[in-house]
Amino acid sequence: MKGKGNNEAPVGVPTSDQKEMSTESKPQTANIKLKLEDLNWDHSFVRELPGDPLNDVVSREVLHACYSKVSPSAEVENPQLVAWSESVAEILDLDPKEKEQVQVSKTSTPKTLLFTLLSAVQYGLPPSDQNEMSTESKPETANIKLKLEDLNWDHSFVRELPADPLNDVVSREVLHACYSRVSPSAEVENPQLVAWSESVAEILDLDPKEFERPDFPLLFSGASPLKGGLSYAQCYGGHQFGVWADQLGDGRAITLGEIINSKSQRWELQLKGAGKTPYSRFADGLAVLRSSIREFLCSEAMHSLGIPTTRALCLVMTGKLVSRDMFYDGNPKDEPGAIVCRVAQSFLRFGSFQIHAKRGKEDLDIVRTLADYTIKHHFPHIENMSKSDGLSFSTGEGNSDVVDLTSNKYAAWLVEVAERTAFLIARWQGVGFTHGVLNTDNMSVLGLTIDYGPFGFLDAFDPSFTPNTTDIPGRRYCFAEQPDIGSWNIGQFALALSTAQLIDKKELNYAMERYGSKFMDEYQGIMTKKLGLPRYNKELIGELLNNMAVDKVDYTNFFRLLSNIKADSDVPDEKLLVPLKAALLDIGRERKEAWTSWVKRYRSELSASGVLDEERKASMNSVNPKYILRNYLCQSAIDMAEQGDFEEVRRLLKVMEKPYDEQPGMEKYARLPPAWAYRPVTNSNMSIFGEFGIFKRIQELAVKITNQSSIVEMTVARRCGGNGGCWVSGDGCSRCFVGLTIGDDVAWLVEVAERTAFLIARWQGVGFTHGVLNTDNMSVLGLTIDYGPFGFLDAFDPSFTPNTTDIPGRRYCFAEQPDIGSWNIGQFALALSTAQLIDKKELNYAMERYGTKFMDEYQGIMTKKLALPRYNKELIGELLNNMAVDKVDYTNFFRLLSNIRSDSDVPDEKLLVPLKAALLDIGRERKEAWTSWVKRYRSELSASGVPDEERKASMNSVNPKYILRNYLCQSAIDMAEQGDFEEVRRLLKVMEKPYDEQPGMEKYARLPPAWAYRPVSKKANNLCLAAPPGTTPSQPNIRNSKVW
Repeated sequence: MKGKGNNEAPVGVPTSDQKEMSTESKPQTANIKLKLEDLNWDHSFVRELPGDPLNDVVSREVLHACYSKVSPSAEVENPQLVAWSESVAEILDLDPKEKEQVQVSKTSTPKTLLFTLLSAVQYGLPPSDQNEMSTESKPETANIKLKLEDLNWDHSFVRELPADPLNDVVSREVLHACYSRVSPSAEVENPQLVAWSESVAEILDLDPKEFERPDFPLLFSGASPLKGGLSYAQCYGGHQFGVWADQLGDGRAITLGEIINSKSQRWELQLKGAGKTPYSRFADGLAVLRSSIREFLCSEAMHSLGIPTTRALCLVMTGKLVSRDMFYDGNPKDEPGAIVCRVAQSFLRFGSFQIHAKRGKEDLDIVRTLADYTIKHHFPHIENMSKSDGLSFSTGEGNSDVVDLTSNKYAAWLVEVAERTAFLIARWQGVGFTHGVLNTDNMSVLGLTIDYGPFGFLDAFDPSFTPNTTDIPGRRYCFAEQPDIGSWNIGQFALALSTAQLIDKKELNYAMERYGSKFMDEYQGIMTKKLGLPRYNKELIGELLNNMAVDKVDYTNFFRLLSNIKADSDVPDEKLLVPLKAALLDIGRERKEAWTSWVKRYRSELSASGVLDEERKASMNSVNPKYILRNYLCQSAIDMAEQGDFEEVRRLLKVMEKPYDEQPGMEKYARLPPAWAYRPVTNSNMSIFGEFGIFKRIQELAVKITNQSSIVEMTVARRCGGNGGCWVSGDGCSRCFVGLTIGDDVAWLVEVAERTAFLIARWQGVGFTHGVLNTDNMSVLGLTIDYGPFGFLDAFDPSFTPNTTDIPGRRYCFAEQPDIGSWNIGQFALALSTAQLIDKKELNYAMERYGTKFMDEYQGIMTKKLALPRYNKELIGELLNNMAVDKVDYTNFFRLLSNIRSDSDVPDEKLLVPLKAALLDIGRERKEAWTSWVKRYRSELSASGVPDEERKASMNSVNPKYILRNYLCQSAIDMAEQGDFEEVRRLLKVMEKPYDEQPGMEKYARLPPAWAYRPVSKKANNLCLAAPPGTTPSQPNIRNSKVW
């Protein structure tokens, strides 16, 4: 289900984070390492649910209870610690030394970082000053207004950094260079100036009258060169959704050059959508009006909100059409093309440094060169540090634990980047902004918001909100996770500096700690100001956010209205909520009581502060905006602009320039979104912050299942293809459930169904078979649970079951797992139905969502495993058939498949060479079948246009090299039973990095020895992946569910 009452956070996040996702977490502080005696226990299950009145272990039927209290009673004699997981210890805040039972000395709390030099650092300035403040600023001069021809260009980036020796735009890997020289190449036809920012023109000393020039649209579409400019595209890499994507670069952005204004501030001008570069890969380098309007408006809106950001000088429509598949449904359409001129002191990203660190060898020198350049031009105060500045900080008890930032400018720079990033993300959280694509290539080293793609502001408060539809399965980049992702990204940036030997481990750790401390300081300060409190009150703010999540309260409008609460007057309880009436819509009696209770506590805090109501109201209104760039406002402006009317874009820009002012006559821009624009609110078990291990979550924001009166208004908006292809009107279609309004209970059921579908699709992707998929082994959180007779596929056999008791019927075999998941969800739904929590239609809807979610995930996984541009049922089906016929090793085959190249001429007799280690002992006829398949596969790869090395890296990130094969387990078991536990521990280490090459560990990726092979069932081609009739083996047959 896509956004309909589901919170898929735990199942979509990387495995390292999955088990850390708690539905009931508490505030986390910086890098805690506890003794076992100091663990923070909280027994909510026992406290809140009915228990067995008997306290014995006699086998019996336990009635009317959810648990029985028992104590461990296994007899032991000289027990030994066999193995341990340090990553799990980290989740629990447990000091790894506890495994050795060594006393841990508590370190002193590190001092707060006080840069006496950094009075001009962006993150410490008032909002109105942040974006104009340059790290190279000098005394202000008279108000200069220049023509475009008189701008003061200074191309330091091109002058001081290594360049790509080639001057073409052929997509390729650019080595040992920071940029490629390119020129704008987008085609234009009577280009038009859509909108412009006079405040950005003022930064550049540009006369606003220049916008009226007839040739202005030509100059800023790149059709005519700017006098003095020197254009180029940057080279950088990045982690995308947590996976290293290698070279990315400016694929459609071309920098025109750098300008130094009259204040000696350096500003880069960049055209986004100006044509192809060597980094465009298979894209056209162009941009459409729709996305360009969004970036232009949001850049300027964020600046006005006081949030560090890149800026936008102007937006030009090219007059040409660009083909785009807006909904990624295989139906591209022509849209108006456009180019936005972005402005920033620098567009350097974390990925600008990562790419060279990842390449190693001579590129490590480029990391240092680029760091020196960045510090020189954008952090000059760091160059001027001295011992007298007092920038030495203790991270422990001994002299060896002192971090002296004055002795290493790179460490001082890293700390500042970390703190700027923390400041930025805290400001995002304050206004409800969600970036949507926080890859490391979208992170600015200056701490700016950069690359406005599928961003969004919160409407109804939902911590798990993500505006990025491709992020919905795991919600890695959702609102609540942004602080954690910022930390993760800083870690990757720090690792790049460490790889280049610019910082050491304790400096890296100190920077990570500073990120956490800075974020918490800023966030707590922001929330304190938003409520007009004299000091931070965790309980009061936590309860407020919980209430807002439960009642789906509009984030922006609520905080704006909150300033109307008065502390200095007697108000009867029934009138307390009147000032908030416009935000607290349709809440029942029980919820009114909860809100009234909160408001009374809040008024008590206000009264104790002694601040006058009017003074507090003015202060709160200065940090709680009335106007934000809501998605529906953008869309309305886009719709008009695509018809040639740009006035709404310009009007919206003017409104967003003063977000904190009342602006009489503009009230419509502060209204709640219309019904068609509302994003569905998930039944979120996520809180404001995730659990990366830097700080605890501020407050649990779990929306608990209450009773039937608590209704989540959600209308299913999915075309079913039946009954005339309905969308969202009418009385409801029997196939797509249009018009179905569902309560919390069924929203939860739907989420459990989708989590389960996601889980089983992931099992199928890596060849995992659980073996005992009884309903008592199915987790409502969508986790793999109860590891009994599990197994991974060796030779591909759809009917494989690791459970010998299951062999006669193979109910729980690999191929049947999707069907069994559906059946189990049906039994769970039946339990809710019996308790009258859901009705039949809701039950059927949840079953339908299971099937759809499974197919979506499974097809996506198989597409990624083969690195295809889109799902190809016939090609994947034929592959799986071939694998089953020839008993091909599932894991090794897919790993080897990445060695197939599309960019070279290979004779037919050599096509199978890359797969030789997997295709063992196949005859001539089977070789012909495989050759035929590989030729079709290479054709698909060639058509995709993705370079072989890029595709190989992508495939190796989803096709593991190492899996926990049964024979590896058995070997470790045999040694452990003789008292040697080293193989268990070694196997754990190998399995912690299943996608990495791990030199020296190749024996753990070998095919099983002869004694370990399981016989392949003769039923293999008659089951599941090669059925049902008329379909290909790639189509799982969920034949027992109502979906199929």
